[in-house]
Amino acid sequence: VLKSLIYYKIDILEDVLSTRVHIFRGDVSKPKFGLESDTYTKLSKTVASVYHNAAMINSVYSYLQHKPTNVLGVKEVLAFACSSSIPKALHHISTVGMLAGTLDEVFEVPLSSRHENTGGYAQSKWVGEQLVNKFHQTTSSNVCIYRPSTIFGSTATGASNPKDTASGMIRGLIIEGMYCDSLCNPQDGKSMLPGELNLVPVDWAASSIISLSHTNAKGKAFHISNGTLT
Repeated sequence: VLKSLIYYKIDILEDVLSTRVHIFRGDVSKPKFGLESDTYTKLSKTVASVYHNAAMINSVYSYLQHKPTNVLGVKEVLAFACSSSIPKALHHISTVGMLAGTLDEVFEVPLSSRHENTGGYAQSKWVGEQLVNKFHQTTSSNVCIYRPSTIFGSTATGASNPKDTASGMIRGLIIEGMYCDSLCNPQDGKSMLPGELNLVPVDWAASSIISLSHTNAKGKAFHISNGTLT
């Protein structure tokens, strides 16, 4: 964690990190996140809000390869959210990329109809949202969905994930000295990435999600996107 904070140039006091940040090594794809039973029970009785941001993202993997983390992992998070008598607010981080391949106008509401998803990642995130929507409908829990577009570098430091698809694509275009109108999925020939990208700074995306999560919105979906394409 300290190495990541240093790499991404996130300034946080060490005493704050040691007193307010508690790290539990787990895996959302495993039952009870792979935690010891006592640890899981203790967390279920003390945690009041869950921000679910864990996901597998791979542009070439199939739906089945994404399913353990992006679908079954969501089921584990939902199980945790109702694992005790303490009500938990659930903030589910989805993606605008889930709508890749559709030309329909999509509003900031929970999706009930199937969209023509392109790629295993987008398909798995769509299914994950359906699980969250059903959970909200059957439990009336405090649930919100956030759909960021492509998260990119910080406005303060420029620090970004070098392994991100957009970063890799831009780096590749610079190296090759070329530009493409779109990138197509070799399996079906459909566009995976347009010639223009909707990039949102990571610090803006994070602060937007936190701010929206404090509005007491319930059963809402929010698009965290940029009004200007790149």
